[in-house]
Amino acid sequence: MSISFHCKCLIPTTLSAGEFNMGGGNVIDDEAGHKIRVRHRRLYADLIVLDPVMTEGTPDWLWLSTGVKALDHCIERLYTTGNQPAIDAPVLAAAEMIFTHLPKSRESDNDSEARLQCLIAAWMSMMGAPNFATGLSHAIGHILGVKYSVGHGYTSCVTQPYVMEFNRAVSADKQALLARSAGLNTRGMSAETSAEAVARAVDDFVLGMGLPTASGTWRFPSLIFRRSHDWF
Repeated sequence: MSISFHCKCLIPTTLSAGEFNMGGGNVIDDEAGHKIRVRHRRLYADLIVLDPVMTEGTPDWLWLSTGVKALDHCIERLYTTGNQPAIDAPVLAAAEMIFTHLPKSRESDNDSEARLQCLIAAWMSMMGAPNFATGLSHAIGHILGVKYSVGHGYTSCVTQPYVMEFNRAVSADKQALLARSAGLNTRGMSAETSAEAVARAVDDFVLGMGLPTASGTWRFPSLIFRRSHDWF
């Protein structure tokens, strides 16, 4: 069978960075209740245009929550199994850009510079993606997203600070690297104390964006977490 492919130009309007997935994307099997990966070398984007003006019509909740998703990409690429040191610098820089510019973009829908910096940060958050997986926050997010129709931006708002706490015993040194990105002064602190401060900063950042968190306005039925636990 012959399939004709045309040039694929993508212009993102959110910060989820799905356009940078290598070789395709995902579709949802509604009956089975899970995602199916679709991969083909000819499904790659030929051109991705980061145009902040095109994002001005994106609803605030979607723009901001996917910004937290991009931050989630940064954090989990930093301490995931198989982490590569060459990826640390770009994802730490991307995290700092998100902490700095996402609040600015919230203050003004037409702050093109802040929006552009967020788009660039989302791109940088995906560096290294083909070489290693993310982690528990993304895995739980996939369950909540498909089974309970929760947007992946919102799932990161809920899961990330708690996953950081869960992983702290084995990744405190990596998590502590995020202190500067978050604007924290952790000089003289141990790696564990610094990592704890970073997790609090992430939670405070989400709340400051007016987004739901498990410790604030958002509540999931305990059944979700039992199902998640069973799945893992």
